[in-house]
Amino acid sequence: NDGNGRAGTDRSNLVQMSNRMGSRPALAEENTLLTNDDGVLDDEEKARIARFAYLDQARGPGVCNADINANQNNAEDNCKLLNRAKTGAYFDGGLVRMSNMGEHKILSTRNNDFSNRSHK
Repeated sequence: NDGNGRAGTDRSNLVQMSNRMGSRPALAEENTLLTNDDGVLDDEEKARIARFAYLDQARGPGVCNADINANQNNAEDNCKLLNRAKTGAYFDGGLVRMSNMGEHKILSTRNNDFSNRSHK
């Protein structure tokens, strides 16, 4: 169980990065992987970006522990480790048409720690 989050779980999300050397996820407006190539970010695209980042995890005040200093891997309200994502070992993102050709920098924020799953 050498991953992040609750024991017995493993989840990998998909987040686009601003640049390869940084550690900040791209803003929705900067996302080119999960958007259409029309240059307009609509609500459907915003929802798709959030879905792949949070894996359908329930979020919001009172649902997630927002303390960035908390290190509670097994806490069910630890949303930064995707512990509130729907149960099960499989996330079905469905078919997504890739409209933008080019280079896209992506990573999984959950398994990006100093373990055997890091993206070094």
